[in-house]
Amino acid sequence: MSKVSFKDILAGKTEPIFWLGCPLKSTHQIYCNELGINVPEEIDLETASDKQKFDYYEKFYSSSIQLHKALNSSMFWVPADLTPLCWKPPNNEPVYITKRADSRNSLSSPGVFENTCNIEEINKHYWPNPKHWNFDFARALMQEAKANDLYVASGMWFCFFHILCDHFGMESYFMKMITQPEIVTAATKKLVQFQLDSNKIFFDQNADLIDVAFFGNDFGSQLDLLISPEQFREFVLPYTKEYTAQMKDYNIPIMLHSCGSISKIIPDLIEIGIECLHPIQAKAVNMNAEYLMKNFGGKIAFCGGIDTQELLPFGTASEVSKEVMRLKNIFKNKFIFSPSHEALLPNVPLANVIAMSKA
Repeated sequence: MSKVSFKDILAGKTEPIFWLGCPLKSTHQIYCNELGINVPEEIDLETASDKQKFDYYEKFYSSSIQLHKALNSSMFWVPADLTPLCWKPPNNEPVYITKRADSRNSLSSPGVFENTCNIEEINKHYWPNPKHWNFDFARALMQEAKANDLYVASGMWFCFFHILCDHFGMESYFMKMITQPEIVTAATKKLVQFQLDSNKIFFDQNADLIDVAFFGNDFGSQLDLLISPEQFREFVLPYTKEYTAQMKDYNIPIMLHSCGSISKIIPDLIEIGIECLHPIQAKAVNMNAEYLMKNFGGKIAFCGGIDTQELLPFGTASEVSKEVMRLKNIFKNKFIFSPSHEALLPNVPLANVIAMSKA
């Protein structure tokens, strides 16, 4: 692949590229088996030593890079805070203590702040120390991806909107935006500061390997935003802007992930510096290609759009190819072709993925 700047890709100055996404582990196994790519045998991660875990994950991610290469995928995603062995606290504390880790059965399961009425309780809560991150594995993985001529999407994933849902319980979080906004603001500031401090450590160490800064939250359902645009602009947008401002300090293009119907806030995202929006959930309200180009074409690049709800799992290879060509005609060059959700499920046939890549 002849390398061009990722900024040129987002600006529509080159031919569109294809990104496979990040298939589920079970899907990964199926695709690798069909393509003859070796995947390491599973190990007991509960009892394995750090060295055994490192060796296993090194082989697994190498097979993932091979899978991307085999399918002509041009980009590889390394979410720094989700990579193996990245969190190394002295007493094995989790990154977050939400009182939901062992019993979460719905997004509204109660969280530690469900009944909090006092900001002091927020301040006294356990908040993690960013010095406990270890990015050795992430850096090695990015170096391997670059050695294989892949663009690297990275940065701390940090879906703070969801992590706050975990701390409160989703229903409680949304209700407190109305009944106790000061509690929500206090918790948000604590969490976001930890994440900004962590992200700075990561970018200081690894910005030289990153082609696009990629982070995410899911702000929408199939039909609309999960909260009102007004609540979004008060409780979410200012902190998202802090992330983008930080990333701009490193002069790296910025791509934001959000599933769902979020067209109402795309102008806000453009205003704070988001340069590319992922994953373009094709079946969500007002997230189809025609609507997006009519209203936002030329103002932001898009990544995704190849429907994973119906087309990729249940369509034919020919139908997939036709849809790719249709989207290419609509989006022109300011587009990264990719599934409308990066975590491809095992019911998506490899033949359809190949058809998507070839088209």
